[in-house]
Order: sequence, then structure tokens, then C-alpha cells
Amino acid sequence: MGVPTYKVLSQIGPSNNPTFTVALFVQNKQICSDTGNKKSVAEQLCAKKALEIYKGKKLKKQNFPKGINKNTTNKKRKNNVNYNKKALIKNSANIFKKNQKNNGAK
Repeated sequence: MGVPTYKVLSQIGPSNNPTFTVALFVQNKQICSDTGNKKSVAEQLCAKKALEIYKGKKLKKQNFPKGINKNTTNKKRKNNVNYNKKALIKNSANIFKKNQKNNGAK
């Protein structure tokens, strides 16, 4: 992925109460930007955004159960009946197989 670097895009307001706008770059490509009352705050907010962007890209690559939209958030996905039903069936099958194996059944 590359090492993230931060660059201050702007500093506005009085010196005793500035507002910083910081951008996060990876491989010289701007990923996101955010503002804060300190450089470190703006950098942390920007890092959080970048992680959300990165996680979103990883989610698109996953296979989802039927009826689940790739763009559905994790919270919505957890509350989706189809998603939970498939997860429950899969986990139940794995537990059943482990119990059979532990009890000597084939």
C-alpha cells in the first residue's frame, strides 16, 4: 500500500485559534483530507477516513450471501436476516461436525 504522509493544505484563523486542513497522501496520491484545531487532530481524522476508505475497498472484494448488497454497512449487514441465517447455518454445521469428530462418529 505504501507509507502515508501528511501535508498541511491550509491554516486559517487567528494564531491563538487556528484551523488546519491536512491531506493524507499514499504514493503521492491524495487519499483524503480533513480539518481540526490542531495538526495532530486533523491528521488523526484524516487517518480514520483513510481506514474507512480502505475497509470499503476490501468489503467490495468479499463474497456476500444472497440478498446482501456489497455497499451495505456492517451494522446493516449484522441486522439482515438472510445474512444472520446463513452465518448461523454455517456455524451450526461446523459445530455439529466437530462434535461428531470428538465423539468418534464419522
